[in-house]
Amino acid sequence: MKDYEILKLFCKKIYVVGSGNFWFEENIMGDDKNAYYRIYTILLFSVYCFMTVLEIMAAVCGEFPEDEKSDSVTFAVSHSIVMIKIFSVVSNKKLIKTLNLNMIKVCEKHEEPKLMAEKYRIVKINVVAYFVIVYGSASCFVFEGLRKLFDGSHFITIVTYYPTYADNSILANSFRIFTTIVLFMMMMTMIVSVDSFTMAYLIMFKYKIITLRHYLENLKEEFDKLNKPGNSKQAVERLTDGLVEGIIM
Repeated sequence: MKDYEILKLFCKKIYVVGSGNFWFEENIMGDDKNAYYRIYTILLFSVYCFMTVLEIMAAVCGEFPEDEKSDSVTFAVSHSIVMIKIFSVVSNKKLIKTLNLNMIKVCEKHEEPKLMAEKYRIVKINVVAYFVIVYGSASCFVFEGLRKLFDGSHFITIVTYYPTYADNSILANSFRIFTTIVLFMMMMTMIVSVDSFTMAYLIMFKYKIITLRHYLENLKEEFDKLNKPGNSKQAVERLTDGLVEGIIM
């Protein structure tokens, strides 16, 4: 699969999770300036920010048992970093559109089908593995919350300033379940919009370098074939033109 299809697929997923349209072609993805999409994005990121603020408040001034206090600090720091990562990508949408276009064009004429298939397989393996690791870790917090529930406490995954530790009301427990759902949604936004997207870019960049190396090796072979007595000028011209094209790539 070529870089065009890979990046287009990523941009479709990024659009679905509310991070906007990162594709450089018009009328291919949905319109992220649409009023309904804007409302969807604002609501989604407002919930993420609200939950992160509550986590920070819990870490700074919340009164919780030692284990939950420790968890609150961990979540406050890690989710603050997640939000910074997401906003750093979303705020550079125009730059990423240009980057997508350039990544597709570089070495496109010299890409080998076998190498492209290998690249796509590596991208899939890494993205799936990362997805399993992230959601596997998040699931561990759910299992720990269920363990606490069966031990006579309340279900909890992430620790927020509200509800307090002693609050076991229906509203408080409903809010704890709600924040768990938000956690899984935030992880999906992080995986799709930032981490797996970056991972795919690094893998594609690696294969661009491999493609360039193969191009230069083929250029050398072509030069050696042309470089015969009486044909040196043509060989030098081909080598010069090829090196210029390689430098541009």
